[in-house]
Amino acid sequence: MSLNNTSDRYNYIFGNTVRKLEVPVQKPGRKPAGQKDTSVRRAAGRRTVLESPFMPAKRARIRRREEHALDFDWKYTVIVTLAAFIFMACAIFYVKGTVTLHTLSGQVTELKEEKTKLLGKQTALQSEIDKAANLDEIRTYAVKKLGMVSPDQNHVIYYKDSFNDYIRQYESVNTGR
Repeated sequence: MSLNNTSDRYNYIFGNTVRKLEVPVQKPGRKPAGQKDTSVRRAAGRRTVLESPFMPAKRARIRRREEHALDFDWKYTVIVTLAAFIFMACAIFYVKGTVTLHTLSGQVTELKEEKTKLLGKQTALQSEIDKAANLDEIRTYAVKKLGMVSPDQNHVIYYKDSFNDYIRQYESVNTGR
């Protein structure tokens, strides 16, 4: 959509269905019908200014507002100072929390590295233990020193289990013979 001229932009921004009524501008010196002339014209090399008899009261109100604006407002100053201190405290608290979080994150990383090293050592020790246990040596010790015997075919019992998940204890085992 291209808005090439001012009227296109005006219609785009303000819409094209509702228009503002233009109020006719009064020319200086003319009064609407039915009003009395309460103004006094003053012209001394300056432009003409219409003044009403209530202008001194208006000027006094303006002067009071200006004086009030120039007064030092303690409440406002205290509130702004308090807000600044609260903001600074929040900023310091945030920075402290961020630093603590960063420090703890570093400690967690170090502990994870230490855990990895210890797990590696544990695996190496477990493999050494597995290598140290010689099954042939255990068999000869059991047969010669303890008098144990390997079972024959007659000593082996096979059974059929109807359940695949576990064996019930304290029941008789059904032999498959």
